[in-house]
Amino acid sequence: MKADLIAINLDAPHLMPDHDSASLLVYAAQASDVVMTMVDGCVLYDHGEFLTIDRERVRYDLQQTLGSLF
Repeated sequence: MKADLIAINLDAPHLMPDHDSASLLVYAAQASDVVMTMVDGCVLYDHGEFLTIDRERVRYDLQQTLGSLF
């Protein structure tokens, strides 16, 4: 099945206690609490690793682009 979803680590101190999960996610959760991202059924990010991005290639392309601006 295809799906877009995220998994959030709810064990962080700033996310306790959980009396209202929706409010907790809206007002207290941070980007760093996301531990997994799935888009169209494909896991893109899992526990600190970007699974579909070549980070070295992105870094190289960025340096090439920025280098031509200066």
